[in-house]
Amino acid sequence: MASILIKVIGAFLLFSTWGVSFATETIKLAVGEYTPYIAKDLKHHGLASHIVTEAFALVGYDAELIFSSQRRAYEDGKSRYDGTFLWFRNPQREADFFFSDPIIEETQYFFHLKSFKISWHTLDDLKGMDVGGINGFYYGPEYKQYVDDKKIAVDLAVEDVHNFRKLLAGRIQLFPQELRVGYDAIRKYFSPEEAALFTHHPKPLYTNFSYLLLSRSDPDNRRIMEEFNKGLRLLRESGRYEQFVKAFEQGEYLEQ
Repeated sequence: MASILIKVIGAFLLFSTWGVSFATETIKLAVGEYTPYIAKDLKHHGLASHIVTEAFALVGYDAELIFSSQRRAYEDGKSRYDGTFLWFRNPQREADFFFSDPIIEETQYFFHLKSFKISWHTLDDLKGMDVGGINGFYYGPEYKQYVDDKKIAVDLAVEDVHNFRKLLAGRIQLFPQELRVGYDAIRKYFSPEEAALFTHHPKPLYTNFSYLLLSRSDPDNRRIMEEFNKGLRLLRESGRYEQFVKAFEQGEYLEQ
């Protein structure tokens, strides 16, 4: 009888351990539409969403995405949910969030109409020009300093499409945006005839990595971020990260 009891207890402990090992915690992440990296109507919700959700899954977490505007996503990620993505790193954000290892490298360029001729080498060359921007976006430390010092006048908007419409209307002359994001907005919101009017200057404004952010309001998020980084490394080491990027470059994420 004692032998049977020991086996029963052992089996119970084993299944209990399995239950703990395979228990799935849900991480809630606020995100804004940032096509083609993040979008509700894209396959896997875009490349960045696919990377983040798969990296979490590899270490036993479900990532739930809550879509809203970019600005609201940042605030909700800080206080209402567990975090947000995809953001550049800066000191202000570091005060509010734990940062992951890099997710994606992004490069911003100045978009303009083909009819507007521009040659710029330093930000001093932009003085006197009307420049658009997105509220809450970060365009690098040098650009931020120029704006703070009022050397560049910036007309902020909530969405990309508003800035591109301003370009068409002649209300602004330049609009900085990540290359793929900018052209995707042009493709999505404008007719082929209108889209043909836009271009970008080949000199990059700012290149940096973008990240997953988990709120510092919950100290346990430091541990969860370490787990996520482990999952991200596993994703890269398996070769699946490169598979995702290759599929993205071939336009596969534009299909549901």
